[in-house]
Amino acid sequence: MKRILCGWLVVVCGVLLVSTTSAAVPFIEVPADGWDPGPEARKRYSKGIFDWARRVEVHRAALAADQIQVDLFDGILVVNRTRAANSETDTTPLYQAIGTGREVHRETTSSRQLWVGEVVGGRGAGGMPQIVHVIEMENGELMTSFTRGHLRYQLFGNLLVRSDLRRLPNEAPTVRDPYPVDPLILDQVTQSDERSTIRVAFGYGNKSLADGREKIFSMMQRAVAHANEGFRESGVLVDLQRAGNALPGYAESTVLQTLDDLALGIEGPLWLVHRMRQMEKVDLILMIVDTDDAPTVCGQAQRLLATKETAFAVVERNCLADEKNSLAHEIGHLLGADHDLAHASVHPPKFEYGHGYQAPLNTPDRWRTVMAYDCSDRECGRINRWSSPSGSHNGLPAGTARQHDNVRVLNETRATIAAFYPDP
Repeated sequence: MKRILCGWLVVVCGVLLVSTTSAAVPFIEVPADGWDPGPEARKRYSKGIFDWARRVEVHRAALAADQIQVDLFDGILVVNRTRAANSETDTTPLYQAIGTGREVHRETTSSRQLWVGEVVGGRGAGGMPQIVHVIEMENGELMTSFTRGHLRYQLFGNLLVRSDLRRLPNEAPTVRDPYPVDPLILDQVTQSDERSTIRVAFGYGNKSLADGREKIFSMMQRAVAHANEGFRESGVLVDLQRAGNALPGYAESTVLQTLDDLALGIEGPLWLVHRMRQMEKVDLILMIVDTDDAPTVCGQAQRLLATKETAFAVVERNCLADEKNSLAHEIGHLLGADHDLAHASVHPPKFEYGHGYQAPLNTPDRWRTVMAYDCSDRECGRINRWSSPSGSHNGLPAGTARQHDNVRVLNETRATIAAFYPDP
């Protein structure tokens, strides 16, 4: 009887899967005439965190449907539209140097979000829903990404690239300057319920632009949107606003060296980024770099609770993925949030209650919040939530009042950081 029942369940589940898949409109398909992307793409995506790159057929017209089907070669995903896309064209200014002098050229680039959906039956880190954003880049090509376990599939135009996120490192174990002699003193703790807009400008190392500026700009657009989603869902009254992109012609070597070059200010090799900051009235600076196959860390911030003069951080390009969320992590440091207790950057803590949180040992689908390091006993996925005893995930508290309340930290410091430059 048990065998009959089990067999019946398998048949029913199979029928449901087939019916769900058959109702979806093909968006990404394996091409009938071969998937070889050519020698240049094969070489570019066969090392580091990358497994392979393959040519695919992309059907733009499928985005008119509410359900799309995606063939990833080693699995098929079905994605349901969940909400209207923000189709407004992004016009973040772009800064480049003119000639060998210090003249600056300013222009605008554009991209827009076309479609937003959720993977059917697929869950990400800690059981979080897998959200898919399809973006139209400035050159008209589409860009999006999908995740299956530890594997990430990125679509760039008609190229599908698979990478293994387990090969990415953690963020730096400490901030660059953990014990400054001139720490920022908060004039007063923020009490207002009004949201704070923090303007962020981005500089890009030469190697981070290897796939073209449209791709990295679109990746940045998604990373900032993901960070804002985490703030909003956690009760953090912060909105990040992308204020500018700069191409300083910088040959990055390491995250640490890039931070040191940022610290040199307007007189250093990254003067263009600082010039952009002045012109666009920017609160925080982030440099995006690509240190080749084996980055030592995913990112690092200059200070835990930055001053106006030290409000910058560096993030590896591949760590912009939603699953790593390193952009939000480093911005969290600049606003005063620290790692989990076992990996704290400073002792004694800047805020006793300001640490990231790891779910208890016996938690199924064990998870950690944005600022926490990976669990020591087993891998625990980073969810897009900030630690707080008033927040929860999968029915469990996401923090404690005494030691794990990053939401409180960010809400107390946000107005001070947002006031580094008056709004333009």
